[in-house]
Amino acid sequence: MSLQDESGIPFSINHDQQSFRLLELPPPLLASLASSDSPPVLYLKSGLVRSAAGGSSEPNAVICTQNQTFELRQVQSSNVLYILGPSDTISANKSIGTGMSGVTALGQCKALLEVVLVTPAATVFLKQILPVYNDPAIEPVMNLSIDKRKSKLRQAIDSPFSSGEFDLAWIELCGFEIEDEAWRPSVTMLARSWASILTAATINGLDLTESFLSQQLAGMVEEDGIPIVVMDAIFERLKPDDHKPMNGCSLIDREKILRSDFLQRWQDKLPESWRDQAKLDALQPLMMDCGDGNVTFRSESTVTYTQGTTTTSVTASKSKSKWHERFKAAR
Repeated sequence: MSLQDESGIPFSINHDQQSFRLLELPPPLLASLASSDSPPVLYLKSGLVRSAAGGSSEPNAVICTQNQTFELRQVQSSNVLYILGPSDTISANKSIGTGMSGVTALGQCKALLEVVLVTPAATVFLKQILPVYNDPAIEPVMNLSIDKRKSKLRQAIDSPFSSGEFDLAWIELCGFEIEDEAWRPSVTMLARSWASILTAATINGLDLTESFLSQQLAGMVEEDGIPIVVMDAIFERLKPDDHKPMNGCSLIDREKILRSDFLQRWQDKLPESWRDQAKLDALQPLMMDCGDGNVTFRSESTVTYTQGTTTTSVTASKSKSKWHERFKAAR
């Protein structure tokens, strides 16, 4: 009589099932983890994340590398997925009486955690959480409660995005520290600080269009009640992207300061809730390059406005637009 074929792998389901969650990593991140000699360190954070494109702001978990943020999304699966582990079983054929190596199901995964690259609105987030440092010449600096007294490092750790994205937003807002407390300057503080810098540069004969020693301005700026860290934050914000300070020398990017001044003046003319919408991208449909380095506004008859999926051409009105001219025509 032939024996029963036992060439297969014994399979069993463990009585005590364990809980598992599987991460589905995007290929670029998986490749950097698997092939790099120095793989990136992953940080798991939680908090409110709003993407730059206007995504969800509900609490969510994120995974961060040094310069990127990945959102975790739970995806349900209709497939049966078991997590297996080795097990030793006894052969069902008593005449053999030997143990066999098999596998047992330790748990079942009914959902996956999908890892999706996002672009968080880090500047908007920091603008909401960083306390505002007011101009002492106008109003006293607020006294922070204990729970809001956080250093830059503590704010970076608590922010739901990567440290690299935090640093970019910190520079954008001219963030600074005083006695291990992180702040961002108010609009009036920035305006008076820049005016003080210009005055000090004029008195000291410094040309801000060339490389200069910022410490030559420190004394006079500090006499005006401006913290030196605020001045340093302004220079950090205005320096060219590829500039690496050496020997205390600073350099100002002409394009940045002109663009920043224009946007500041524009935002000051808008209601507070509209300030964040005043961006150069909003002017692109209205501007035209004349080819000589100058930019001018298009005439209304050539501008096309797009609203959703509907495109409407606006034609310049040829009728009398002023009220007294309309009144005269009516007579």
